Amino acid sequence: MIGLAPKEHFQISGNYNFRTCGWYLYCGNGNLYSQNRDEGREYHGSGLKVGQIIEVKYDKENERISFVIDGVDRGVAFDNINTQKLDLYPAFDNMYQTESIQLIQ
Repeated sequence: MIGLAPKEHFQISGNYNFRTCGWYLYCGNGNLYSQNRDEGREYHGSGLKVGQIIEVKYDKENERISFVIDGVDRGVAFDNINTQKLDLYPAFDNMYQTESIQLIQ
C-alpha cells in the first residue's frame, strides 16, 4: 500500500492503517483503500509490477489525491479529503509480510 496519512493517527506497530488512517493504493491489485471505508474500490485495474514507479499527488486546495504510475496520471483516486487541518505525509502499509517497497530519489 502506498498513499498519504496524517501522522497524528498513524500507528507504526498497528494493524491495517489502510482501513483506519489515510488513503492508499494497493499495489497488489491496483485497488483503493481508505479510512473512509474504501475497501478494494477499483482504480488502476491491475496489480503493479516490480520496477513500476508510483507518484502520489495531493491537491490540498481541492482536497484530492491521485496517483501517477510510470508517468501516466491515473486521475482522481480520492476527493473530499477532509484532513481537519492535519498535514498529510507519505505512508506505506503492508497487507502481507512478503511485500516490500523501495524509495527512490
